[in-house]
Amino acid sequence: MRWGVLSLSLVASLGVSHSIELTSSNWDKETAGKQVFVKFFAPWCGHCKTMKPDWDKLIADFSDSKHAGIYDVDCTVETDLCDQAGVSGYPALKYGDPSDLKALKPYEGERTLESLQKFAEENLGPICAPGSLDACSPEDRELLEGFLKRTADELTGVVKKLERKFGDMGKALTKKSFKLNEKWVEFKEDEDEHSKVKPKKGEEKQQADQTATLGKSRAKLQAEQDTLDKAAAALKEEIKSSGLKLMKLAAKVVRKPGKSDL
Repeated sequence: MRWGVLSLSLVASLGVSHSIELTSSNWDKETAGKQVFVKFFAPWCGHCKTMKPDWDKLIADFSDSKHAGIYDVDCTVETDLCDQAGVSGYPALKYGDPSDLKALKPYEGERTLESLQKFAEENLGPICAPGSLDACSPEDRELLEGFLKRTADELTGVVKKLERKFGDMGKALTKKSFKLNEKWVEFKEDEDEHSKVKPKKGEEKQQADQTATLGKSRAKLQAEQDTLDKAAAALKEEIKSSGLKLMKLAAKVVRKPGKSDL
């Protein structure tokens, strides 16, 4: 192991903490341009207390990294962050791109210091950001370099408009999805009830007609589902192609207009 990592771990073992607890207020600022490895915890959790010394050492190991961040989130305080990340037990270790809490992946490896260090070194590489342009695809780099030529106020204005637009589109899809789920539940109940009925002699044709009607209903619902899934995929692609994520990163580092710009 490198001396730098050893020395940082030693500092952590002596009680000098590099820990930064993420909150809704500082999440974007602290994680910008980094892959993250986050421990979602509760202060009363026994397992959380047990792994704290090793986790603090891991934080110290990566405290100077420009592309990897190891953090804590107290779920008794930051309930919204934990809900968005899908936390259901403690401690929950998740990693990935911090721009999408719902997309953070669960860490399922061993929780020894050596295992955590190895995982972080192998999985927390740089992501496309103002400070790591080499990690961008050619398309994203061109977008980001364009955003970096604009002012923070310009970018913030566009970000707000896009977030409002995509937020409204997302709400509309959620509403449609909820209604469609209700239709599926009702259909399943009818289908289950129909499957339990054995036709009496002479009623076979009626039973067959009902089966055919249910088949048509299923096909209709599936078509609606396919349309909704395509719309959700199209929205996801539109958000990505808009460069919204990169725009938000750029807005944090570009200049604000001075008097000479007014």
